[in-house]
Amino acid sequence: MKKTLLIFTVALLLVSCASKNQKAVLDEVARVYNAKTGFSKGFNKTAGKASITYFKIKLSESDIIESMETNHAAANIAVMLYNNFTDEERKEYTHIEVAITRKDSSDKTTKGRIFTIAELKAPGQQAKLFDSFAVAVVNQNYNLAANLIDSQYRKPTTTEEMKSYLSKKIEKQGKIKEFKRTGFALRTVDENKHFVFSGFFIFEDNKELPCYVETYNDPELKYLYNFHID
Repeated sequence: MKKTLLIFTVALLLVSCASKNQKAVLDEVARVYNAKTGFSKGFNKTAGKASITYFKIKLSESDIIESMETNHAAANIAVMLYNNFTDEERKEYTHIEVAITRKDSSDKTTKGRIFTIAELKAPGQQAKLFDSFAVAVVNQNYNLAANLIDSQYRKPTTTEEMKSYLSKKIEKQGKIKEFKRTGFALRTVDENKHFVFSGFFIFEDNKELPCYVETYNDPELKYLYNFHID
């Protein structure tokens, strides 16, 4: 009996502990969404089936998510976890689960989505294009931002149009101090699946400017299909 009890206790400790890296990821998600976060870990084993090991993140009290589709926020959060997990952690888990409790008084139920580690690989890589584009915009390197767009869809005037539009915003609202990527969804274009990442820039006056970029679903195509700021 003592031996059985000891093994059970160790299992609980393994489930309830987060690594230093995982804690950093949870803090980053909390920062991006201005949310409270929690987590759990576990595994499911069904006879005759492969074992499932999962990392579950729980979010609540986020005003940002209140204005979003829950599924889009959950998908982006899963991508954030995937991109910030170490290679060892990606091998340790087969699934990432995201559970979101909305603040809306008419719907306080927790909504969850489960993603396999494998299905997060491609969007995880393409999400970096949004981040590169956003960093270029924050640094006012509009030529670099424009050059991330697929050349067959990039207009000769893209750089100057972006510069003109954002320069006027910056003159009135101060420099862009940061950006947040908050959403991820799929869009079908000519029977092909594209990834759409959304978020917003934050100016010095704390006003926000929405932005989205659209990428191909093939990580080998490392450029944007489309973008929109406003």
